[in-house]
Amino acid sequence: YSAFDRCRLRRPQSCPDGFGRPSGGAWPVLSLPSGLAPEAEKHLGALARAAFEAVGAEGWGRVDFMSDKTGRPLLLEINTVPGMTDHSLVPMAARAVGIEFDQLVWHVLETSFSRTRALEK
Repeated sequence: YSAFDRCRLRRPQSCPDGFGRPSGGAWPVLSLPSGLAPEAEKHLGALARAAFEAVGAEGWGRVDFMSDKTGRPLLLEINTVPGMTDHSLVPMAARAVGIEFDQLVWHVLETSFSRTRALEK
């Protein structure tokens, strides 16, 4: 597998400052695919891969960006252990491209074992 399509989170109207969950516990609105222009998608994908590699991360993870008012991407975090619940972003992004949860979990496990074997050599 390679990078999944980028998803876009928008904060709900009831959470105007963008921090934390709004009253009532509503989650941000998720768009898959992101709805960004193809050039922006490609640029963000390249930035995400570069950031992931720059910190020495391997295997799977999630790289989060936020855009400023001009649309310039700002790196928020490189998450090397993202959530894997039914409402987590990685499983939702995988599902959007036809990869079911069980397949995703097996892929994560298989790539983890292959990295371990390569390190032992």
